[in-house]
Amino acid sequence: MKPRLQCMVPPSLALALRVSRLAGIAPLKFVAKQSNIMIRLSTSLCVYSYLLVTALNVCTLIAVMIDFSVPVKLSIRMQTETKRFVWIADVVIVGMLSGVGVYTAPIQMRRLIAYLHRIHKINSDLQTYSSSLTDKMLHRLTIGMLLITSVIIVTDFTFVMYLADLNHRQLLIAIMYWCYYCSYFIAHLLEMQFVLIAALALSSLKLVNNGLRTLLHQSGIESLTEIPNSNEQHMANAVLPQPPKKSVNNSIDTLAFVVTKRSVRFPTAGWTDQRTIRRLALSYGSICEVVRQIDNNNGIIVLLLLASFLLHLVVTPYYLIISFVTESPHTGFEKVLNPILQTVWCLYHTFGLVMIIEPCHRTHEEMETTRELVSRVMCSADPRDPISVELEMFFRQLVLNKASYAPLKVCTLTRSLVATILGSITTYLIVIVQLEIKNMQ
Repeated sequence: MKPRLQCMVPPSLALALRVSRLAGIAPLKFVAKQSNIMIRLSTSLCVYSYLLVTALNVCTLIAVMIDFSVPVKLSIRMQTETKRFVWIADVVIVGMLSGVGVYTAPIQMRRLIAYLHRIHKINSDLQTYSSSLTDKMLHRLTIGMLLITSVIIVTDFTFVMYLADLNHRQLLIAIMYWCYYCSYFIAHLLEMQFVLIAALALSSLKLVNNGLRTLLHQSGIESLTEIPNSNEQHMANAVLPQPPKKSVNNSIDTLAFVVTKRSVRFPTAGWTDQRTIRRLALSYGSICEVVRQIDNNNGIIVLLLLASFLLHLVVTPYYLIISFVTESPHTGFEKVLNPILQTVWCLYHTFGLVMIIEPCHRTHEEMETTRELVSRVMCSADPRDPISVELEMFFRQLVLNKASYAPLKVCTLTRSLVATILGSITTYLIVIVQLEIKNMQ
């Protein structure tokens, strides 16, 4: 009988996974071991997850079908043809997200345990270096996002119920739409899981770069100032002979007079530094493998999340603009609350888009920083030092072992993607608003 896979998790990820277990996307069993938290896959919770998400999706589908069949004036979410198309697309994307997240949860959790175990091993190997990304910050971010998401969802659902009762619409449909909000909360938990795991990989990569900076500082390369000797000073001050302009060969020969920077010999180079470079190189290779596993494991989910953000960032400003350009039947505080609620949703979706891309972008930046640091050490080290062999092997790994967050190879998660999505949102928003105004005329 194979032993159960288990690993330790930091408090921030443990909090997100506990909430995800209640939502059905993390069928895990938590075990307290001294001051650490261990997780392992639970088969019984998988059945609970399947039943929960199936019930939510079926209930949401029935609510959409009933809402689609009633007259437009009595509809909860489909008062116009444009709103009908937008709402159905929203329900489909959120339902797909929750379905993929729950039905693939056992496989996802096994892979999660595998690369969390690898990240823990990397951090244990590099425990002599401090990380700038603390778990306390991630823990606060997790609590804050969970609270904000819960408040916004409850407020929006309460407002929908109030409008349904105020306008004498189908109150039962409004109640059944609570299943949609539950599915949306599941989608948010999937986003939080990806962000926290990517942040843990980023933290481990920063440990590698901190180790390289420590090595540079100990070797005196960062503060090194080249003081030329008397011969070099004399050559630098000497006037170089001016070759004939027509002679290309003479011009090339004068390049020999250029003074190059001297190599720096590591004052403490030896087996210690060689082992340090080797350990950092092996840790970097492991981090690249973890990044690939995270990317492959969450490719479909990340693409669906990006599609969800794109749709919601089109729909929310659309609802906001329509509330200003049309005569609203609402009176009293609901006329003021609707634009405020849509504005909050717009800011929330924008922050969610940035949050899912930022750790990936910073991971790519840290990998570039690793290449820069290794290159600085290689350019400054004496080729006669034994450490040069390890540096050369490290640099080859940097060139050949490149990893990135590119879900299903469709796009690369960098900040430029945010600009691309915002540009697409502007285009779609202009088109959809023009169609709505044309229909009103």
